[in-house]
Amino acid sequence: MGTCASLRVLPAHPTGHTHARVHTQAEVDAVLGSTKRQPTMADYGNLRYIMRCVNESMRLYPHPPVLLRRALQPDTLPGGYQVRFTRGSPAGQCAAVRVVR
Repeated sequence: MGTCASLRVLPAHPTGHTHARVHTQAEVDAVLGSTKRQPTMADYGNLRYIMRCVNESMRLYPHPPVLLRRALQPDTLPGGYQVRFTRGSPAGQCAAVRVVR
C-alpha cells in the first residue's frame, strides 16, 4: 500500500478515531488559520500531530519496496534507458521502480 492509500485509510479506520480527526482539524486551523491555502514546507514543522498520524499510518500500512508503472508515452530515463510505448497497444512497457535502498 502506498503513502496516499495509507493516508486515505487512516481517517476511515474501523475504530473511528474521532478524537484524532478533531485534533488534526484543530492543528490545521491553528497553523493555517482561515487562509484556505496549501501548507508550505515551513508549515510541516508545526503540523506535529498530523506528521505522527502519517508516520503511524505508514507503520500500519507500509508501502511496497518496488512500484510497478506502465508507460503512457515513450520516455528516456536517467542513464539513457529507453522506455517504449507502441501506439494502438493497450499498454506500454512496464518499469519497476525501487523505492528503498
